[in-house]
Amino acid sequence: YTPWVPGSAGYDKPMAGAWQESVAGALNLLQLGWRAAAYEFFQGKTPRELNKYAGVRRHRPRRVEDRSSGALSTSFASFLGLGSRTRRVSGASYDWRSVNGKSWLQDVVTQGDCGSCYTIATIHMLTARNRISHKDTAQPAFSMAFPLYCSEYNQGCDGGYGFLSSKWSEDVGLVTEACAPFSEGGGHCSLAPGCDLGNKRYRASQHHYVGGFYGGSSEEQIRQELVSRGPMVMSFEPKEDFMYYKDGIYRSGPNRIHQEWEQVDHAVLLIGYGEDGENGQAFWSMQNSWGTDWGEDGYFRMARGMDESGCESIVVAAEVIEESSNDVLDKFIASM
Repeated sequence: YTPWVPGSAGYDKPMAGAWQESVAGALNLLQLGWRAAAYEFFQGKTPRELNKYAGVRRHRPRRVEDRSSGALSTSFASFLGLGSRTRRVSGASYDWRSVNGKSWLQDVVTQGDCGSCYTIATIHMLTARNRISHKDTAQPAFSMAFPLYCSEYNQGCDGGYGFLSSKWSEDVGLVTEACAPFSEGGGHCSLAPGCDLGNKRYRASQHHYVGGFYGGSSEEQIRQELVSRGPMVMSFEPKEDFMYYKDGIYRSGPNRIHQEWEQVDHAVLLIGYGEDGENGQAFWSMQNSWGTDWGEDGYFRMARGMDESGCESIVVAAEVIEESSNDVLDKFIASM
């Protein structure tokens, strides 16, 4: 086969299903601890299109010098202010799909050809955390389309970052899914006819990197935040083999399928952790945005405690506050 090279003709050449089947078969021979499969909805896609599914091209290294510089960000201060609510986590597993016998999550969605993983993960986090803080799974879902198409902090369907999506949701505000429904593939900045915000206004609050700064998180801090406050946005650098994940505990393979795969940040919703009953392998449980036909009904597990694909380096969290008024949000909507 012709390796993918961004900017070359091969990078924009649709991939045949038979070729993808052969890749899945080769991955399964490696016995990585997970099974691979060729997905029909990826067949005929170009490498460039698949890269867009996977996330936004990153522009800075995963591990930054901030870790040793001693410089603390504003976000770190907000994180320290939340410290009284943390507790040391015990127990081998936790999963927000089943806490007190209930799921606190929104359903898996399909992002389609829109590079919106960062917004989907952010809004699913905020929806879940609002439900958790209210102890009410019936609390309405927040709109993914509103920040995706209206925010100037990111690039819409061309990608973005969970931290900036959380910041915009704090600076401007949130509306419910009913006011700006999400549809697969694309859209524009608008509200549904007859949208009524009522007498409540919601916005994100205290958005921060877990650990206090970019690249500052640890497994223990992530688990504490997850159990104490709820799901978070976890970003990682997927190798191209991640597109073929079917089930099991994902670890990236040792070989490159293609000569070059653009390094990107893919954002997902971290919802839990556990250990494999047979081999004791620790894992994170995450919700993806590629539909329920991908992976384990739209979810996947990734090796925990080894910073697999950089997943434990960049984790974003935020709270949700409810207010009686939000002039910034009201003025923004009036200008639409």
